[in-house]
Amino acid sequence: MLLMIMIIIIIDYELIDDRFVLAGVSINKVGLETIMASLSASENQNYKLNGCLPSFAFFRFKALVTFVGGVDAPTIVSQISINMPDKPEPVEQ
Repeated sequence: MLLMIMIIIIIDYELIDDRFVLAGVSINKVGLETIMASLSASENQNYKLNGCLPSFAFFRFKALVTFVGGVDAPTIVSQISINMPDKPEPVEQ
C-alpha cells in the first residue's frame, strides 16, 4: 500500500525530491520515548492505541501538522496534498 501511495506522489508532483521527504523510524532503533516526544499529547494517545499498526506523522516547518494511525491511503494522500510545499522557483543565474 505504501509503495502505491509513493508512486502516486512521484507521478503527481514535480520536483518531488525538493519538496517531500519520507523517513522511516523503528521503535527498536530509536525508542518509543523519542518517537512520542515528537507527537502531541492527543497523538501520543492515538499512537498507543494503534500499537503495531504503521503510523504516519506529517511535519511542516518542523511542526507536527497531523498524525494518521494505520494505512489509510485516502487520508495519507490528502494530507500530502494539503501539506506539500509549493514548487520551488527556478534560480536565475
